[in-house]
Amino acid sequence: MQKMSVVVSNDAFDAILTPFDFIHLGTAIYDEINVLFVGFAARLMTKEGIKTAEDYLIHKNMLDELKEGLRRIGLPDNLYSIIKELKHTEGIHFYICSNAAAKFSINDEMLLPEIDGIVGAAWFLIEKANKSEIFMQF
Repeated sequence: MQKMSVVVSNDAFDAILTPFDFIHLGTAIYDEINVLFVGFAARLMTKEGIKTAEDYLIHKNMLDELKEGLRRIGLPDNLYSIIKELKHTEGIHFYICSNAAAKFSINDEMLLPEIDGIVGAAWFLIEKANKSEIFMQF
């Protein structure tokens, strides 16, 4: 079984799309993909946080062009739809870092339904990343 692990820390809409591009690509190659959201990216994976996904952009003047580009390549033009679409792929697991959850007072009830749970970063590194053929960090 081929595995891929990804750690995502950036919550800027135009920056977080890059790891999601690689995760999407990975679905064609890997049987299991594990993603750990840390820092502000963890906050974004909550029911309230996802509503702010487009509020923070590095390239503020390019939102419309970026959304058009997403549609052009066949992806939804909003982050939550991308997450939902990926979650329907067998073998995708999304986790929130327990330290980030504690920093932002995030509990399980606040998470998006597509998130598999809150886990320790050490557990993720030992049980998921260490057993993966590829590890990526964004």
